Amino acid sequence: MCTYNGEKYIREQLDSLLAQTFPIHEIVVQDDGSTDTTWAILSAYAAKYAHIKLFRNQSNLGLNQNFLSAFNKAVGDYIAISDQDDVWKPDKIETCMNEFSRGNYTLVYSDSYITDEKLAVQYTTNFTNFTIQDVVWMGMAPGHSMVFKRAILEKIKNFDQIDFIYDWLLNLVAVASGNIKKTQQPLTYWRKHTSNVTDPQYVPPAVMYQKPLALTASVFRSLSRRRPMKNFKWQFDNIYLILKNFDDDLTLKPVIQFLQLYKQETPTGLLAASFAYMRSRNDASLAEKLKSIYIPVYRYYFYKRDGAGLRGK
Repeated sequence: MCTYNGEKYIREQLDSLLAQTFPIHEIVVQDDGSTDTTWAILSAYAAKYAHIKLFRNQSNLGLNQNFLSAFNKAVGDYIAISDQDDVWKPDKIETCMNEFSRGNYTLVYSDSYITDEKLAVQYTTNFTNFTIQDVVWMGMAPGHSMVFKRAILEKIKNFDQIDFIYDWLLNLVAVASGNIKKTQQPLTYWRKHTSNVTDPQYVPPAVMYQKPLALTASVFRSLSRRRPMKNFKWQFDNIYLILKNFDDDLTLKPVIQFLQLYKQETPTGLLAASFAYMRSRNDASLAEKLKSIYIPVYRYYFYKRDGAGLRGK
């Protein structure tokens, strides 16, 4: 668990962790310099429960680096990620560990109940199993929904070069290094409120997409003007660096080659990247594989018009 000014809800979440039906070896909590009573609350819990281990950053690391740093302080073989303001169902860890026992999975995740501030359920997420190509475009399973094998962190040899969204990174590594599994039922009450670190109100602006030929022409004109998008480069540079750790996997080489070309953000790079992406789609039928050549072009237009990925406008 990573915390920052979470005094309002953190007791509920800690209580739900302590109420798990599966025995938890340790609860690692790393605070990122809270200025409210969060640290005092954590200290009181740690004084009462010996397996709660507290760490406090000397300087503010930010959400992603705080989590990546905290993962390295865990000693168990399996790591579950906890936000400071959610509530877990009592059998969350037991359900996920049962899935691990049934198959050779790198990561197990679940859907979540989206709730208001008082935990009244508004709706339920509907994540689906995904391929490495899916995760290149979007981090699929949010961190709070997953339990993963600690060993997959050892696959990343270049952490010092990477500055990326922690759960998206885990999605990439888990899919690249093995199989993932979704549980049959939601296991987390995912509280949405005005002080969430991620903005629950942000909605990308609606865009009327052009027809394929016009859209393709628009993208190549844009690339020819050599006006690169900062967020585009940030996203695909990082994904490339992450997947380069799997360069010896022949099934991933076409995806890595695609990323190397795509992140150049040039007309020739995009053209070559589109063919590389098509070659990577061995999971698709011939018709779908041929159609996939258009996906990198369409996605670039999406980033250009709708805000360049998860970092917004």
